[in-house]
Amino acid sequence: MNMIKFVKVASSVNDTGVAYYLDWSKMEYIETTATTVILHTLGTGINVSAFDTITITCASGDSLKIADMICQRIGSASQGDLVTVDKDFYGTSITTIIDAVV
Repeated sequence: MNMIKFVKVASSVNDTGVAYYLDWSKMEYIETTATTVILHTLGTGINVSAFDTITITCASGDSLKIADMICQRIGSASQGDLVTVDKDFYGTSITTIIDAVV
């Protein structure tokens, strides 16, 4: 199983050390806006038929580059590799990483 780790950007002491681990085969699709990258994943909450999301907020204009980098890292990873996405994944562009379980 290959995993991708999203490290929450610490906005308070309670956020320190918080990360979301996802088997990347559970990712269904990625969408972007000017300032967000939204990864839609198979549901893990109460409503398993609805998509959960991980939302990355970034500087305007960087979302496509970040989405591309995530896809490239996953595509070039070997079996058992852990891909990490954190606030330093793309310079200083990423300001938040939040998950939403439906």
